Amino acid sequence: MLKPRSATIYARIFIGMSIFIFIVFNLSFYLQGERIRTEIRDQISLSADNEIIQNIALTQSHLHALVEELQQWDEIKQQLMDGSYYYYWRDQHLKQTPYFQPYYDQIELYRPNGQRVSPLQTRQYKQTDFLPATITPEQPESLLLDNNNQVHYRLFAPINSLDSPPQLIGYVGVSVQLIPAMLDHGQFFFTQKASLGFDNRVFDQQDDMPASRLISGLTYSAVNNPVNEYMWQLIESFIVQTALILALFAWLFFWLFSRFMQKPLLSMIEYVHLITSDPEHVHPPKPNEFLIRDFFHIKQAIYQFFEELSHAQAQLNAQNLQLFQQTRQDSLTGVANRRAFEEAWHSVIQRAPTECAFVLFDCDFFKALNDTHGHEIGDQIIRISAQTIDEHLPPNIALYRIGGDEFCIIIEDQAPHLVKEMISDCLAALKAYPFAQLGVREDVTFSVGISSSTPDIDTQLPELPKQADVAMYRAKQSHHDKIQFYNHDMAHDMESALLRSDLLHHVLNSIYTGQDLKMHFQPIIDVHTGAVYYESLIRMQQADALIYPNDIFAVVNRRRLETTLDQQVLNTIIDLFEHHHIPPHTGISINISGKTLLQTDVLALLTPLIPFTRQYKVVIEVTETSLIEHFDYVGKQLSQLRSHGFFIALDDFGSGYSSIRYLANMPVDIIKFDMSLLRALENGDSKTQTIITSTAQMILSAGYQLVVEGVETEQQLHLVTSLGATHVQGYLLGKPNAEFLAASWPTKQNST
Repeated sequence: MLKPRSATIYARIFIGMSIFIFIVFNLSFYLQGERIRTEIRDQISLSADNEIIQNIALTQSHLHALVEELQQWDEIKQQLMDGSYYYYWRDQHLKQTPYFQPYYDQIELYRPNGQRVSPLQTRQYKQTDFLPATITPEQPESLLLDNNNQVHYRLFAPINSLDSPPQLIGYVGVSVQLIPAMLDHGQFFFTQKASLGFDNRVFDQQDDMPASRLISGLTYSAVNNPVNEYMWQLIESFIVQTALILALFAWLFFWLFSRFMQKPLLSMIEYVHLITSDPEHVHPPKPNEFLIRDFFHIKQAIYQFFEELSHAQAQLNAQNLQLFQQTRQDSLTGVANRRAFEEAWHSVIQRAPTECAFVLFDCDFFKALNDTHGHEIGDQIIRISAQTIDEHLPPNIALYRIGGDEFCIIIEDQAPHLVKEMISDCLAALKAYPFAQLGVREDVTFSVGISSSTPDIDTQLPELPKQADVAMYRAKQSHHDKIQFYNHDMAHDMESALLRSDLLHHVLNSIYTGQDLKMHFQPIIDVHTGAVYYESLIRMQQADALIYPNDIFAVVNRRRLETTLDQQVLNTIIDLFEHHHIPPHTGISINISGKTLLQTDVLALLTPLIPFTRQYKVVIEVTETSLIEHFDYVGKQLSQLRSHGFFIALDDFGSGYSSIRYLANMPVDIIKFDMSLLRALENGDSKTQTIITSTAQMILSAGYQLVVEGVETEQQLHLVTSLGATHVQGYLLGKPNAEFLAASWPTKQNST
């Protein structure tokens, strides 16, 4: 049994125990607050580190792009060829041009031997040198620290002439103020812009150092989180206030320990325990609970502190939620982005639904639209397309933007016919949208590929995106059915030519390098004069065998390398002209893909052939599809080519649109009848023959040359000459050959 003690002793024991409990509570609270504060600071610091690395990469990318523009600038080449007024050009004129950015220090030109350009003038212009007087052929990018501790980023690039092949005529060097360049190109959310600097100790008393050490020398500070600091101020304020109040009332507790001290302290301890054990709910203090008002104030302060702390935590949670949403939302369209798609797709794979459809949308010829009308119109097309598709989807189905002009949706537990109805509504809405009000006169069309996993189809969910891509590519090849469901035969047809890795490797290598590219030539004969020109047909040499177009274009179309292949073909034809391998008084017909015609630099690609149009007949063959789908833009391109001496031939007439309305406005000189028309003329009924004959007479009356392909027998030759054809092409007159063989004109036909 405890021995009775005096009231003072009990008061001291009570006060001592109360102080001990209070200290333990506040210390725990302090340590918890310090841990949260440290974690937030560490996270912001880590975000600042990643942000600096991204901004350095972004700045370097922009600087390289600007240097590439300098490489193509005609004035640079002119100064390297004739630098008589080089200093005036460098110190006066250059700085007035758009090529000189505000954060540039200096642009310097060098001769091919690495010596700085120096004109034969006695007058010299003084300028602070941030670039060396001599460079090496492979001068690396480097950093320079000036006397003011400012860091300068130095880049060097070769300059080639406009000759073919191009020749090295010198180098261009650029010195950039690094920090202003980063501020101009970067985006800073977690880093204080004013803190960006460079540690001069990194240079180790060297004049310059490699650019690879840029990150190690860059100094910066992370931003302060106001919520974090405010929360910490509240914690410190609370601890200080309660400590002062406890000290003030400690003396009074000796006298008021019974009724006035013990009960209030126990009540406060219970209240603190309540709000700490149940922080999700608000627990306001009870009014008139204490006879001493100051205890109520203490309890009220605790309540306000936890209320403000809860508010601060709610704000922090709201910011975290907003950040979470922003990182999963596409900034241009407002729909979910690729990151959100990957998370959703991973969730679908984990759930493994019984039925699942993967739908892939892609805008046809979007790059051409973007290049023709500008990126602003291209962005509007993407934004409008996303909104239109999203508005026609059920609320429970999300639209994801997973690429530049590619969107996808994931549909669970829906039958294939319902999926098709849903996607058909989306395409109908896209087709009905008046894109013409944006200034786009071409049709904006979309191709859709759909793959699905159902109980009766043995398909793994992770394979659906790849299968949808195959189906979407098939839809792009179709002019009518723009929605394609994946099937195994489709994959077999598209990738049969890709099954042999040696064939795939050989074709790709030839496309990229031009090696083993072998052109064969088939004669096209003028019926009246016997003059000959040749259609160039592509082949590739593999050991002792040839790779023919079917296998070549299976790879080209699948990898979308049409423009790259056209460039190699043009290089080969240009080489034949330059080395005089093409017989005099003949000509060449070159097939150009629709994607190449949609490039803004198509005239530049064909410029080397212009001098040969005076002595040779140089024909550019295009298909109906590539011309009509972008009639206005391609028409302007072809009209420009015609003004430079090229003939334009419309290939495979009769296999595509064959519209009289289009024919009347096509900027072409030659119409090539597809061999299917010849077969119909030979074997068709009288009505078909009459239509073909009338079409041929209409073409001739309009002033076009008419070439008929596929002539293999003398009977067919007699038919096409009776038809009025101006030129004939086919195995009867000559097969494709690596040499320019003379055409064989049948004797019987000559006598008629």
